[in-house]
Amino acid sequence: MVRSAAVATLFFAASCANRAAETPGAASNALYDAVAARLAIMPDVARWKYANDRPVEDLAREEAVTAAFVMRAVEAGLDRTDAERIISAQMDAAKRVQAALIADWSRDGAVVADPPDLVAALRPRIDAANDQLVAAAVGGCLTATQRSRPPSQLAAFPAAWRAAAAPFEACN
Repeated sequence: MVRSAAVATLFFAASCANRAAETPGAASNALYDAVAARLAIMPDVARWKYANDRPVEDLAREEAVTAAFVMRAVEAGLDRTDAERIISAQMDAAKRVQAALIADWSRDGAVVADPPDLVAALRPRIDAANDQLVAAAVGGCLTATQRSRPPSQLAAFPAAWRAAAAPFEACN
């Protein structure tokens, strides 16, 4: 009887510890929100690229974004290699979202009316999201649940979400 009670107590304690480790704190929530905020801009980027018959990939822009992101991240205290992995993963995820949407629209012959301007409206939002991501990534982590479960506005893009979340360490 005592042994059963001890086993039950250990099981309960382990169960609580696992739930506590999965409970996101403020830092992991900030990082989750920052990754989500950046990726949530990409449907509008896809709309602009589709409407303007532009390819998803823009290597010159990616190089500029990478350089700026890495510079800000290193200044904030992130390791250069980690910063490069983070922004590379974000751009890979962004291209996945854009490609999926553009493929759907192309297949369906969709017409996209009045997308936000890429240079005037979307790039400043992406730059701000990158700054938010740098700030959140310093000392940030994601729980296993956060890494595997996209926010509701990105539920249609689980592979893109996993790609975006991949470079961040698990909190538990």
